[in-house]
Amino acid sequence: MRDIDNGLRSIPINLPGTALNRAIKAARHIQKEIEETIRQRRIDLSGHDSSSVTDFMWHLILATDENGQSFFDKDIASNLASLLLGSYSTMQSTITSIMKYLAEFPDVYAAVHKGQNEIVDAKEPHDKLTWEDIRKMKYSWAVACEVLRISPGSGSFRETNTDFNYEGYLIPKGSKVNSFFHCTVDTHPNYHP
Repeated sequence: MRDIDNGLRSIPINLPGTALNRAIKAARHIQKEIEETIRQRRIDLSGHDSSSVTDFMWHLILATDENGQSFFDKDIASNLASLLLGSYSTMQSTITSIMKYLAEFPDVYAAVHKGQNEIVDAKEPHDKLTWEDIRKMKYSWAVACEVLRISPGSGSFRETNTDFNYEGYLIPKGSKVNSFFHCTVDTHPNYHP
């Protein structure tokens, strides 16, 4: 996944050794692995009751379009690969940002901890969290949303509210700006700690 993630942010030149070339090879490998898993799942499903569907892949395999046709394995694999990629860098950077801000704001950490403990304390000792339990974590959700607002994962699109200059370039009001956050501030040539 890292090769694909890096390839998305690379110069679009597909030559051996480039980030884009590594990304294309990695994407083909992942696609092939997922398609093999789908084929095995179809074999496992034949002759079994489809009411035992347990995960998203099963649902995609059993899904049909408006004409009642099943989806091709290649299309299902493509959708699953997109979900994997979308969750790869965004999830790790979001969790890292949440941990960072919880460490910086002990009062917020204490409130999150208290809210989650109230839910855990109301459960029996070996009971697992349910979707309903997670929905009760309102303060935790508010913290996650605020972290995403101020530190939106691996990148984000925003619209500028005013004209501004960035390194000699005029960025007019209303421009769509895509920012990537995989860079650290100290790599900028004008950064002086």
